[in-house]
Amino acid sequence: MSTGLARQEGRLAAIYGDLSLRQNGGWQLAIDIKILASGSSGNCYLINSEIMIECGITIDRIRKGSGFKLGEIEACLISHEH
Repeated sequence: MSTGLARQEGRLAAIYGDLSLRQNGGWQLAIDIKILASGSSGNCYLINSEIMIECGITIDRIRKGSGFKLGEIEACLISHEH
């Protein structure tokens, strides 16, 4: 890996946290999306175990789905309420 490439990867890692970078015909960001629930009973998604999108399920299901690591969730995006 060239010095410039390593410097660029380090800068992107500093911005995007634990997102892994790889070069395969261009830069790609690897994002881990964990679906805790999706449907009429509620929606909840974890992105890289740090960002929650929607939280329309019980806190017990969120705790279980996050591996009981709620302290690692940095942000939650809620699109609407009922």
